[in-house]
Amino acid sequence: MPAVRRKPEIVVGQIWIGCSKIGSPYTRRKITSVTDTHVTWELVGHCSRGAKSGVATIVSWKTWMTDLVQR
Repeated sequence: MPAVRRKPEIVVGQIWIGCSKIGSPYTRRKITSVTDTHVTWELVGHCSRGAKSGVATIVSWKTWMTDLVQR
């Protein structure tokens, strides 16, 4: 049987490692809060130069996660 890809869940405290675009530096993003419409995250680890936190809509966060899983 072929492998089944599960859609990742958005959970507070999860750390996602990835980049916004191919070729951009990798960052570690820790989810700090989740609402009905937005995800709040902060950069963690040694690669956390620049912006320290951010807010994304649920739709854009899920798109980013799906792109990371499928790479």
